[in-house]
Amino acid sequence: MSLVANFYETEFERRRGVSQVTVRPGFAQIHVESEAESPSAFRLAVLAAVAEANIRISMLKLESRGLSFLVEADRVDAATHALKGFSPGVRSNCSLIEVHAVNMRDEEGLIARVIATAIASGATMNHVGDMHDRILIAVVSSDAQPLADQLFAALAQDDAS
Repeated sequence: MSLVANFYETEFERRRGVSQVTVRPGFAQIHVESEAESPSAFRLAVLAAVAEANIRISMLKLESRGLSFLVEADRVDAATHALKGFSPGVRSNCSLIEVHAVNMRDEEGLIARVIATAIASGATMNHVGDMHDRILIAVVSSDAQPLADQLFAALAQDDAS
């Protein structure tokens, strides 16, 4: 038996490439930062406050002097209350665009094409993350559907080639 992986598509697998682009509205991005030279203790305190308040977060991003993350829009007040001692900044009206593709990280150049298309669109992107089967792009809600449509059109052309 060979231990070499077979990267060819089999009958039961989903088609490779982008299968769909979806928009999930209803998020806000929260940003907190500290003037301290070492932000580790600050980050831990912020995360402890969020956990204690039972706030579900996503797309956590460590930054040079703090961190940022997304919360569901209906939990913004609870999150800002939990973080009142940290002076959080809130960017409301965010949406998540999800670009779905099986084994996305194994598809050569696919992630780069998705992000390059998003950047070239001029949309206001707040954060980008990836998983094995999708890319998540946090954007200003007014840019979400136009960008999702543009991504799908551009990537459908890639698949047709």
